[in-house]
Amino acid sequence: MKVTLTEPGIAGDYEVVENDGGRLVLERKLEPSSDELHARHGTRGLTDDEFEQAFGDLPREPGE
Repeated sequence: MKVTLTEPGIAGDYEVVENDGGRLVLERKLEPSSDELHARHGTRGLTDDEFEQAFGDLPREPGE
């Protein structure tokens, strides 16, 4: 569930989530998700194979 608060100092969009103890808490939503951006622009994320083909030659962090 998403909620929008308008109180100065805490105004913004939040997600209602259940924590490990069963309490409902608000998590601030700071940016659109990648799914929302793709929906907005009519695009999609790369598959693992497409990503590897496009970026597989880049250096990787040690241990990856």
